[in-house]
Amino acid sequence: MIVFKMKPIALKFCLYLLLFTVSVRCWGQFRSEYGKDTVLIKKDNKTIKGITVKHKKEGLWFSYDGDGRVTSKGNYVKDVQQGSWTYWIFQSATDTLVTTGSYFNGDEVGLWTKQINRLGKIVYKHTKEYFPNNKMKILFYQNGNIEREFYYTDKKPSDTWTEYFSDTGRKKSEFSHKNGEINGKATLWFTSGKVMAEAFFDDNKNESIKVWDEYGILQKDDGYNRLNFNFQWSDIYNTPIW
Repeated sequence: MIVFKMKPIALKFCLYLLLFTVSVRCWGQFRSEYGKDTVLIKKDNKTIKGITVKHKKEGLWFSYDGDGRVTSKGNYVKDVQQGSWTYWIFQSATDTLVTTGSYFNGDEVGLWTKQINRLGKIVYKHTKEYFPNNKMKILFYQNGNIEREFYYTDKKPSDTWTEYFSDTGRKKSEFSHKNGEINGKATLWFTSGKVMAEAFFDDNKNESIKVWDEYGILQKDDGYNRLNFNFQWSDIYNTPIW
């Protein structure tokens, strides 16, 4: 039987090496399960900074532009946006566009505000409101009056969408939906409250239309009125929700 003898220094070195290997392996396993890592991502002249747990975003995260200015700030829970968020867009040396609102499970909820700050003063402000499950949304004019009320089901337009005039609060347009498409009756009004046009849709196709002038006189369906109506409702319907 051959027995190898090691010098005390070599033995200590082996023991230290063994302990180091076990420690690193245990620490790595501990961090992967319980630890937090600070992440710094730089891309396209932007910087994103936050914490990950098990490779998922957690807690407060920031993004910065190339000049080091904060462009977004908000919380994540298991890689999903939650709670209050703020976004900054620096439009010029004097104007900053600031958007604030809240998320629930990644969906916008509650009141959202977009405003332009010019040298510390608010020169523009617009608000919208999201209801639970993202089903109903309300967009407001700067004077506080309701601009639009609209609904979604499974992220598709649903139910009745209504738009109002800013100064009077009267209805400006109203459309119904079915299976994500305009369906049924659609109406446009003049600022006076008189009906401008009525149309009926079947699966997003304009089947019939009636158009009146501001005096309430029915106009001929001569093609131009139909084209004008289609242009107006399309402009209202497709206008970006801020």
